[in-house]
Amino acid sequence: MEKKFTICKISIILLILFRKFGVIHCNSLDVPPMDDFVILSNTYSERITFFVNDTEKYEIVDVKCKLMGGVTIDYLGKDTCYDLMPCNSYVATVSIKSLIIEEGGIIERTLYTSTEYSVPDISNITSTKISATELGIYWNVSVKTKKCLEAYKIYLHGPFQRMEEKQISYWNKTKENEYAFENLDPCGIYKLSVYAISINGSSGLPSEIMLQTLGAQPTPVQAVNIISETQALNISWSPSQFADLCVKEYRLTGWINKNSSSQRFDKQTNASSIYINGLYACQLYNIQIIPTTGYTDGEPVITEVETAAKVAMASNIQALAQYPNALELSAVDSNFNNKCETIIARFLCEESKPGNATYKVARQYVEGQVKGVTFKAFLAPLSPYTSYRCGIALFNVAGWSPAEEIILWTLPFNPNPPEHLTLKSSTNTSLQFEWNLPINSNGNIKLYISYFQYIGPKYFVSSKCSFVTVEAISRETASLLQTFQNLLAYTSYSLQVAAQNEYGVGHYSRPLVVETAPWISEPLENLNAATFGPYPTEDQYQAHVIITWTIPCITNGEIQTFQLNIFGVREGQSNHTYNRTILPVYDSNGYVTYKEINLKPDFDYFVEITVNIKEVSKSSLPASTSFKAPSAIPEKLDDLQVKKIAVDSFSSHNPTKTAAVKFPVDMLNTNLGSIIYMALLVSEKGCNPAPKLEFDSLNSHENWPYVMSWNDAYANNKK
Repeated sequence: MEKKFTICKISIILLILFRKFGVIHCNSLDVPPMDDFVILSNTYSERITFFVNDTEKYEIVDVKCKLMGGVTIDYLGKDTCYDLMPCNSYVATVSIKSLIIEEGGIIERTLYTSTEYSVPDISNITSTKISATELGIYWNVSVKTKKCLEAYKIYLHGPFQRMEEKQISYWNKTKENEYAFENLDPCGIYKLSVYAISINGSSGLPSEIMLQTLGAQPTPVQAVNIISETQALNISWSPSQFADLCVKEYRLTGWINKNSSSQRFDKQTNASSIYINGLYACQLYNIQIIPTTGYTDGEPVITEVETAAKVAMASNIQALAQYPNALELSAVDSNFNNKCETIIARFLCEESKPGNATYKVARQYVEGQVKGVTFKAFLAPLSPYTSYRCGIALFNVAGWSPAEEIILWTLPFNPNPPEHLTLKSSTNTSLQFEWNLPINSNGNIKLYISYFQYIGPKYFVSSKCSFVTVEAISRETASLLQTFQNLLAYTSYSLQVAAQNEYGVGHYSRPLVVETAPWISEPLENLNAATFGPYPTEDQYQAHVIITWTIPCITNGEIQTFQLNIFGVREGQSNHTYNRTILPVYDSNGYVTYKEINLKPDFDYFVEITVNIKEVSKSSLPASTSFKAPSAIPEKLDDLQVKKIAVDSFSSHNPTKTAAVKFPVDMLNTNLGSIIYMALLVSEKGCNPAPKLEFDSLNSHENWPYVMSWNDAYANNKK
């Protein structure tokens, strides 16, 4: 059988295509010709699988893979080379058998191929150096994947004792399989990660290790901040700048002063702050803070601070003495853990409940006695028998303390006068008074003492009148109401009231002057009437009467009017009656004069006068008098009456010497009065001139002109 050989001409382009696509095209140049076939391959990091595209004509019998440049075959298999090294070039010999040629031979083809990359393996990270600030590490890499290695990426993260935002992350690249980190924190726990970077830039899983740096002596703590309170210190600080992670706890020691060996406090804490109480207020302290590790102390830091001021606390306030108008008090400063100097104390007493105390508050500022511990004060003026809330407050650099208070009473004292003394009711014979409790009773009111005094009539009293003096009345009562009876009408009285308590009698109230109600007056006195007239007037009758009287000594009120009732009578005439209301006009003696002109001649008049008092409905009993109105001047005889006069001498007994004169009878009938006399003037005719006639009035009883008697006239005639 003749062997046939197929020569594969592989160009650079085909090699490139093979490296890219894993396929090689082979063309047979021998005769008899064979169909072209293609050897395909799938490459992986540690194996390569070969196959032909036409499995009906050809099949792969075996394959040998040898590392390029190597001597021995690395793997022999049917169609796949296993356990290859990634990132390496291999020479593959593929044996192919034709299935369409009987007793055909085996055709071998040589191919050049490479395994895919694989992430290099790192293992066995170990520390090579550990100090307080440095860490050194070493690691191994797999020989199998070493061809794929480009470099190493080193990561450091930590320290893990710090908060996440304060942890550092550091990385770097190296081609060596060891690395050293510097400037690390002592006692810090770090995570170190090593990544292998392949030639294509990818990286696999890291290899990690946790390491801790060694310890060191901490430096002093930083940024010490102390908030001073009254009897406490709130101290905080920042950790040491160096070796703070090595600190297990902090030790704080405090002294009252530098020269004192006694410690005020010694505290430990594993935090960066501490609250220390139970200290003195206003006290200067030296504070030392030392960071400590498990094996050594750090560097200390010392600072001075003074606790804040605290208000003083007063206690044991008590009354040393109590008076009606004052309280003497004392108190002590009881806060002995307060070094703040008490500057001044304020004693204050205020009325404990809203009331009518005259002095509602009193205060006094005093300095301390006995090294500022004891305080005393005398608070005045205060109101007697009043409940006061008394307190003391102490003042130092921190301000005023809360007041320590106590309820105290001042002692009783004379009560104030009763309030609102008023007249409740009155009659013409009684007065009823009422009043209220004193604004300041200054004790417990036991009773009231009244002083009732007569002042005098409220009405006018003439100078001629006299009165009997009435003694003042003093009474006691437990009531707020008092009545006085059997009093005089419309008379002024005064009342004063004083209150009495367990201390004594207080001042009397201001006098309240009141008067009883008016009443009916006594009748008026000395009533008289005097007539005047008639006056010589021919036209009308003119006459008047003057009525006088004096007002009574007891009118029992203000006179409103005098009521005159005048009754006139005359025989044969109609009654003449009328009334008059007269206003009270009088002099200091109470003398009243009234003139009435409404008179009729020769009337007999009866006058009755009563007194009307203001606000009294009844009048007084009447006083009365009478008078007779004067007659009017007779009227001149008219011509008819003159004609009726007859003179006859022959009808007389002696005609030679006498004559009878006859007048008409109706001359005597007149309403002007009673004709008492009639005058006849006789003169010898022609001897004397005619007389001058006059019209006048006169008192006929006293001033009637001389008229010769008959005997005288006759005797003269004889001569």
